[in-house]
Amino acid sequence: MKVRTGARAVPPCGCPNEASSLRSTPDPDHPGYAVLPQVFDEFDVEAEDGGGRYECMVSTLCGPSLLTLRPPNQASLPESSTEASTLLQWTPSNFGLCALIPPDLKMSNILIALPENPAPVVDEFLKALDPTKDDPSPIPAPVPATGQLNIRLTDFDLAHSVSNAPRHTFLIQPQALRAPEVVLGAPWGTPADIWNFGCLVFEMATSRSLFALEPHSAHDDHDQLARMAQLLGDFPPALIAASAPRVRAHFTKDGKLVRAERLPLEALMFHLLTSPEDRPPEVPELAMEEAALFVDFVSSMLRLQPEARATAADLLAHPWLHDALVQLTETWETLADEQEG
Repeated sequence: MKVRTGARAVPPCGCPNEASSLRSTPDPDHPGYAVLPQVFDEFDVEAEDGGGRYECMVSTLCGPSLLTLRPPNQASLPESSTEASTLLQWTPSNFGLCALIPPDLKMSNILIALPENPAPVVDEFLKALDPTKDDPSPIPAPVPATGQLNIRLTDFDLAHSVSNAPRHTFLIQPQALRAPEVVLGAPWGTPADIWNFGCLVFEMATSRSLFALEPHSAHDDHDQLARMAQLLGDFPPALIAASAPRVRAHFTKDGKLVRAERLPLEALMFHLLTSPEDRPPEVPELAMEEAALFVDFVSSMLRLQPEARATAADLLAHPWLHDALVQLTETWETLADEQEG
């Protein structure tokens, strides 16, 4: 159950609250429907001490987040492709399943769905423990193998309707995953969701961030824009023209931004994926072909011009996701057969 103190402030775009947004999903038979939390009830509670009103929403019970399950600095492209293909089934620009733009898509908001009967998972976990050892360190939570992993998104408190996109100019998204148009204060829509997703996939695969700022950065907007320009080149003039005046001041009259020496995004990703000195010893070496597919997949989402980014349908057809989609399709068919039986 989620408990929120005080009433939710109505955003300037007038988008509905979390429960109303989630209940607007029209197709429960769509595979992506399972990625969304299901709302069972919502109600208000008045504090006995007169301290105000609490908004309560009862939704699907889930386990830990991907962030808590990922070992630091460990890369796993197979796991990431499974998670990415599952999330893409929901992405609003895909099949119109849910006309929402998630404002806070990050690893801590992607939860592991608990099985209807968790006993077998716990039994297998206990069997794997060595009864002769008494390890004082915390025991990690039991989770299914990657092929059985089901995930759910959470925290739609500030989700926004796709139909209101022209009115969206305020800040959303975690800073390191924030789309250029959002940083610039320009209108944003589903392409901002795609950028966020591209940054997230890279983070899931490498445990690193492409656009994270140094702690206590004194010029957050400028530093982040400079990092984008370093990796992706000059900003499109139309995007600069649509930006907020406070951000437009970071650019010269000819649209240039003071930045560090150019470092192409593709080159940086290849280096982080294949360089021995940057790869943890427990992570196996990647084949160049697999690395190339992954780099192409992520690069198609990280383009400064929003309209130039891949759509969810484009991404689902990408060869990097092929094996994961075959696996997911088989899982869905098995679940459907079990429900019919």
